[in-house]
Amino acid sequence: MRSDAIKLKIKLDSVNLTGDFSLYLFDDKRKQDVEQLFKILEKIATRFEGKKVASDSSSLLIYLRALREHYQRGAGISIPQGLTVHEINARKDAIANALIDEAAGQSAIIKLPAHFLFGTATSALQIETAGYHDWTGLHAKDGSVLHNTIAHEKFWRSDADIISYLGNAYRCSLDWGRLQRAPYAEFDAGAVAEYRGFLSRLKMSGLYVMLTLHHYASPIWFTQNYTWAHPESVALFKNYTEQMIKHFGDLCDSWVTFNEPELLVIFSYVQGKYPPYKKNLLQAKQALDNIVKSHNEAYSLLKKSLSAPVGIAKNEMYYMGSNFLGSFAARTWSYIMNSRIHSAFSNTDYVGINYYGKVTFNPFPLVEIDNPGILEKHGKRHDDMWEYAPILFIRRLKKLWRKYHKPIHITENGCCTKNDNLRIRYVRAHLYAIQKAIQAGVDVRSYFYWSTFDNFELALGPSYRFGLVEINPITKARTIKPSGHYYAKLRLNRTE
Repeated sequence: MRSDAIKLKIKLDSVNLTGDFSLYLFDDKRKQDVEQLFKILEKIATRFEGKKVASDSSSLLIYLRALREHYQRGAGISIPQGLTVHEINARKDAIANALIDEAAGQSAIIKLPAHFLFGTATSALQIETAGYHDWTGLHAKDGSVLHNTIAHEKFWRSDADIISYLGNAYRCSLDWGRLQRAPYAEFDAGAVAEYRGFLSRLKMSGLYVMLTLHHYASPIWFTQNYTWAHPESVALFKNYTEQMIKHFGDLCDSWVTFNEPELLVIFSYVQGKYPPYKKNLLQAKQALDNIVKSHNEAYSLLKKSLSAPVGIAKNEMYYMGSNFLGSFAARTWSYIMNSRIHSAFSNTDYVGINYYGKVTFNPFPLVEIDNPGILEKHGKRHDDMWEYAPILFIRRLKKLWRKYHKPIHITENGCCTKNDNLRIRYVRAHLYAIQKAIQAGVDVRSYFYWSTFDNFELALGPSYRFGLVEINPITKARTIKPSGHYYAKLRLNRTE
């Protein structure tokens, strides 16, 4: 063994392989030794694919393949000195995420199909001036009050041009309360004309439009007199859907009935953080039942009138535990948020997911929102909200494809940070993960970055920034960030 070798010792007891494998990574110039290392490690990892313990070995295998690609580009390899057996076992996902970041680095070419949709996403709630919906006047975590947001209704022409520059697709919602001022009322003609003008401008630029019927906000009259727990909510949403088809059906390529219905119910009827601010488990069940019925009604109406695909945008975080109680909490939360919701909304043409990263339970969730600095303390890579984990994104995409065998649309994925370099790395790593999933046979059709603009981030406020475009808080002037220009170039350079 060379004296300058770095010892990489991997104990695979976690995948029922007894004994230790002591392997040595030599100087980068010793290509034969490095290639032999890859062959041995991949042979070990591949033995366990497709078995019950596949989830333990898949991260290691992806890590090795990313490392091989990185090495073959001549970029060199570095493994931390003194990495112990325990650390390797405990940090497989973290190491894999770091290697994916390296493999998807500046020299990497993101190769996605020519027909792949590179889009951005927004919601009317978060970019239009409030006044007609039930979030109006909300006091956010950062001390701001939801009213003016970014005044999209005043800048929609220039916003459409920015959206067209950033991508070839756009996902958005319209303000239900602004369109329909009373129960069963005809849509407001002025609001219809403005929205049609905006959507038409996008279509003239050749954009694919995915329209969301409900993105957290409901009309004030709906929440004051009904709520989703009320049985008439289904008929009210059906009437709204009928008029949406009538006025905008010709301008949309696909539809989302509800954005994150599971979080809508939990935050609005269990935790009381979102309108109508209830904490009532019975009403939560009634609300979920009525939202499922409303989705099914909307699905039937849309399929009878249009040929466009219809689905939901489901929150799809990855949940893991750091101890026994944490694992129990993570499994429970994963069942409720992932399996249970997918089965309830089975009437879909595609799988739409909003994926942001990973939440670790110990047994309480470790997130930056509630405990700033907690993820840094635990050595986890993160933005201002969650731990980010592109390696788990690949795993999730493969699992969803195996289970449902429907086209997958990434309806949201984004990085909450004021560090635009971090945002670029985040986007690059997740698009690289999509590339790997597609190469593995997963039918991923689109990627919508959240969000086009820095906006009013729900109950957190405008200081939480996801956007590719910065907004001046006083003048509302738009400035495309370096991450926005980077994203636009990725879309133009896509190839297969």
